[in-house]
Amino acid sequence: MSEDFSKDSDATNAYIESLEDRIASLEHRLQSSQLFSGRFLLRALAVWGHFVVAHLLLTLPFALILLILSGLAALFSFR
Repeated sequence: MSEDFSKDSDATNAYIESLEDRIASLEHRLQSSQLFSGRFLLRALAVWGHFVVAHLLLTLPFALILLILSGLAALFSFR
């Protein structure tokens, strides 16, 4: 990114075109997301869905570890 484009206009134009392509791609991805929908209900459901997935990703590993530890504790408490 620290290239010197002051002397080479072709390189500058190519770099600007690549940036424009990246911006167009990002704009297309944003338009296909329900988080930026014009309808309130769709936005609310998208946010809620992201919350549920994040909650599951964060709590399932801890729940699994606690389940294993409680099973081990129950196994060793009967010996």
